[in-house]
Amino acid sequence: MGLSRTNKNLIVVLLLIVVMTAEMSCIEEKPVNYCKHLSGKYHGWCITNGSCDNTCIDEDRNNVSGDCGDDFPPRCYCYTYC
Repeated sequence: MGLSRTNKNLIVVLLLIVVMTAEMSCIEEKPVNYCKHLSGKYHGWCITNGSCDNTCIDEDRNNVSGDCGDDFPPRCYCYTYC
C-alpha cells in the first residue's frame, strides 16, 4: 500500500523545513569586533559575495573577508579587525 497524497505532501513540507533550517544555520554573521569599509579595488555592482571576498583579501593583508552590502546599487565591503 502506497503513501496517501496527504502523507506525500507532509513529507515534502518537512524536507523543505529541514533544508531551510540547514541553510539558515550556515549564514555567517560578522562578529562585532570587525570594522567594515568599502573596497578600493572592487569595481561595479557587487553581485557575488565570493568575488568580493577574494578582492578584499587580495587588496590588503589586514582584510579578513568581504561581502556585498545591502545598499543599492550593491557594493563590495571589506572587513578588518578593529
